[in-house]
Parts: sequence; C-alpha cells; structure tokens
Amino acid sequence: HKAIRGKQVLNISYQGFYDEIPKVFEFHPYVLKQYNRRWFIFGYNEQMDNEKWSIPLDERLISFNIMDSMKYKPSQINWDNHFREMVGVVRPLDATLEKVVLKFYNGREQYFKTKPFHPDFDEFFEKERKDQVWFETIINRELIQQILSYGKDVEVLAPDILKRLLKEQVSHMDSYYI
Repeated sequence: HKAIRGKQVLNISYQGFYDEIPKVFEFHPYVLKQYNRRWFIFGYNEQMDNEKWSIPLDERLISFNIMDSMKYKPSQINWDNHFREMVGVVRPLDATLEKVVLKFYNGREQYFKTKPFHPDFDEFFEKERKDQVWFETIINRELIQQILSYGKDVEVLAPDILKRLLKEQVSHMDSYYI
C-alpha cells in the first residue's frame, strides 16, 4: 500500500506453484484487490510489458525491494471498470464482454439477488422470466466456479461458449463419481 501511495517501483521475487525457481521483475503497483479471502496487487510488469499484472499476496511472494532509481509509470486504466467487468481477479488476455443469462430453480434466484457474484446484474421484466437474471461480464474461471456453486439449481441459457465450458466441467466431475 505504501508503494502504491508513494508511486514507487518494486523489484519483486515471486515463485508460482509450478515454478522451479523464483521469477524476478520490476513492478509498478497500482491497486490492491481482495477476492475470495486473498489479497492481490495489480500493476505494470516491465519484463512482460503488462499493465494488468496481478500478484497474490501470499507465501509465493518471496521478497520485494523499493527501486528508488527507477521512474514510476502511472496507470491509464480505470480500475473500477476493470473489476466491474468480471467476477474475481483473473482476466484472460483475450477476454471480451459476454451477455450471461442464468435461470435459477427451486427459488435460488432469491439467494443470487440478495448476494450476487456480479454487481451489475439485471432482472427480466416478463413474469415468466422472474427466475432469470442477466449481466455482461468476461468469462473466466471464477465465473464458472461461482455458477457451479449453485449446483443443480442454476442453468446457463447464454452464451453458448459458457454453456459448453460448464458442460465440460460437469462431465469431468461426473467421471469422479462412477
């Protein structure tokens, strides 16, 4: 937080779950975000030339040092919009907004409406569609996890790509219980 406020460049040493050795890179921190009880810092990774790089603040962050000699590159991103367009924190590089339509069963739409996993959902006006909601978002792993958390009480009506991804997940899960 201090580096964000002070506009300081950091030298980061980070070792992902599957990395054999830590990666070291220069990082310009922009914003902190919490998701699913884990904090992440987003900023510019100079080596990857990626202004939306995220680092989870957990044991994988080996160390960081302030690099006083480096000039800080300010962000041009509207971070509020960036996060409103998705569930969670993982944004695939080729992500585009999709209209997602969900149909709930067994009254579960009431649970969604009181604790939505997407803040900008909307309801349909037609009486026969009161069990449905829609929102525009990118498709990512966290969206799929949230939908799956409703189990048999939710159906994806659109888009087709999301229906296919959920079908793949469910088919794979089904193989565990044979």
